[in-house]
Amino acid sequence: MQKMGELSFTIYLWHWPLLIFTQYYLNDTNISLSHGLLIIATAICFAYFTHKFIEDPTLKYLRACSKKKTLSIITLVIISIASLGICVRFKMLNEANKYFGNSIEYLEANTMPIEKANIVPTLKSLVLSNYDRPHAITHCLSGPICTYGNKNSDFTVALVGASHAAQWQPVLEHAANKYKFKLVTILSLPKDITIEKIDKIKPKVVITTSTLTNDKNANEILNEIELWKKLTNAGINVIGIRDNPRFSIYQNACISKNKDNLLICSLDKDQVLTKQYIAKKYEKEIQGFHAVDLTSLICFEKSCPATVNGYTIYYDRHHFSNSFMKYISEAATNEIVKQAPNILNK
Repeated sequence: MQKMGELSFTIYLWHWPLLIFTQYYLNDTNISLSHGLLIIATAICFAYFTHKFIEDPTLKYLRACSKKKTLSIITLVIISIASLGICVRFKMLNEANKYFGNSIEYLEANTMPIEKANIVPTLKSLVLSNYDRPHAITHCLSGPICTYGNKNSDFTVALVGASHAAQWQPVLEHAANKYKFKLVTILSLPKDITIEKIDKIKPKVVITTSTLTNDKNANEILNEIELWKKLTNAGINVIGIRDNPRFSIYQNACISKNKDNLLICSLDKDQVLTKQYIAKKYEKEIQGFHAVDLTSLICFEKSCPATVNGYTIYYDRHHFSNSFMKYISEAATNEIVKQAPNILNK
């Protein structure tokens, strides 16, 4: 037991990469008891050899050194590791900005093109997919107010909510440039501060997510209905965009393993979304509320894919990639204007 206590932290450090590798290999986050026991046993073995051949020799060497030399070595190692991590991150960000910053073609249809479902994303796009994030997600959550579109316009539209609202920024920025309005963000803030900032900015329109999905079933729930009522009572139009499906694993892993049939990485639409858009009925009950459903641009008729036309749709399990948002931006803008007429295109 004493030996296990000595190994406990090293076991903990090893179990995580082993768990991630197993989830990737099985293409499933639900690990069975047998696989779990195998992970634990492997972590213990790796921890034992790490402790014997790396930790013990290192500790013996440091104990033989003076306190000043030991402190200097530890400091140097920490600084080196931190510097390497920072350099790698900035290198990846720079590569992603250059790679995904190239021209994006626009989806011309008003539905997801199933004939382009098996166009495989490039290896580089899969490797860099985690950095292909909408600007509002990387820069505008939890405080900073970002502005897009015509910054001198008197017609202000506020994008309000959390990360699932923020991910629509590239589409709404496209709309802002097209219809010459100012788009501002109020994202991931406490409700009272959100309302305070809305009162200060005085937008003509607030855009938010109208529902919340989950990765277990199709039980969508309404999101912030009382806020819709408060805003519409104040004369502010509210556009509620239906939430998107949530996957249980990162989709770049599934795509890289199933290049011959990418539809394997899709979700059954009926298992992740309700058949009826539950926010739609509130258009009649709340004057000034507009329920917008863009799932025809995210899903096929019966499934919701992980990739289309070579674009990875999600940069993680349930947030849209910046490239995909740009790809559907013209079609999504047209669909928003169609479902909520004379709101953004006045």
